[in-house]
Amino acid sequence: MSRLTDYQWLILWELADSPGRFWRREDDWMITGTHRDHKVTLQIEKLMGMGLIAESPDAENLLYVKAEGLRHLQLRDYMDVLNRQNSK
Repeated sequence: MSRLTDYQWLILWELADSPGRFWRREDDWMITGTHRDHKVTLQIEKLMGMGLIAESPDAENLLYVKAEGLRHLQLRDYMDVLNRQNSK
């Protein structure tokens, strides 16, 4: 597997925990943030390309983490990634 950035790991965790925060505006994927929405198109495309996430046929959740993505998440320490990302 190609190496993911800490930010991409956090996107993957967030999608696993709160898929309803992700939505599409034309060709751009967005995540609803605390104060504003953020474009995450490149991260979503990377995760899809690696087979870790996919588009859902469910109208409420447009994206979901596939079994392979869930397996990868179990191998990572969330707090380690979060602390490293927050120290930047």
